[in-house]
Amino acid sequence: MSIFPSSPPAMQMQSAFEHFNEYRCMLKMTSGSSELDSLIDGIQEGQFYLFYSANRTVLEGLVYGLLVNCVRSTKEHGFESRAVYVNNVDYYQQDKSAVLSPEKIAIAAKCARIEPKIVFKNLFVQIAYNQQHQLAVAKQVSEFIESKHEDVKLLVINNLTKFFKDSKNKISAAITIKEVLGMLCKTCARRKVAVVCTSDANVTKKGVIPRPIGGTYLKHTFNVFVHFREFQYSSIKATLIKHQYSKTPRSAILYTKRTGKMLLLV
Repeated sequence: MSIFPSSPPAMQMQSAFEHFNEYRCMLKMTSGSSELDSLIDGIQEGQFYLFYSANRTVLEGLVYGLLVNCVRSTKEHGFESRAVYVNNVDYYQQDKSAVLSPEKIAIAAKCARIEPKIVFKNLFVQIAYNQQHQLAVAKQVSEFIESKHEDVKLLVINNLTKFFKDSKNKISAAITIKEVLGMLCKTCARRKVAVVCTSDANVTKKGVIPRPIGGTYLKHTFNVFVHFREFQYSSIKATLIKHQYSKTPRSAILYTKRTGKMLLLV
């Protein structure tokens, strides 16, 4: 028996034409804002997105809008599929409605002219209470997507770095995030599920674009990086930090509207 390791498997080559055809047939979903869609080329199946900001209200509006848009038909620039929502939250110290607000889902659905019950029936929710629970939830969600992969096209992870931010042991928290994303992204890439995560931003000097909380690993994992900050009244400045097909950094001004308790992108 040979003492030398076996040679690695041959890499499969793909022509540019095959890659073009795959890209052309890829499903895309609207973010709810035409300006943001132009900046990031919409939400594409099988791609990983990180939106981060010091303004949680803006991120919340984006999240609820995406969950509703996922249910839209493909003719209306939706995925026409189900979505999975994971929220990282200290459930025992916050208002229970912070997990997922049915009222806000209903508001976002009505603004999109969709019956709220349709959204509720096509939305699956899971909660991670602490850093250790994140791994258990990631495994459960991964198995769920594997079993329902033809029905699920969107995974939204809200407050991805919540426990990293609150942790005293940053190294341990960073390892947990790496394991969570490694597990979920592997499944979602195989099943062509879009992954959208939200995160807080680090504090920086005025005029300097901050990095997301959570370490440099995040930049290597996500295909698209976007930072939000308040710009002027009823508007947000979105800065594209990373994109696989676009030159960065690039910026766009997004407009919002207040609807009840919601701040939605328009």
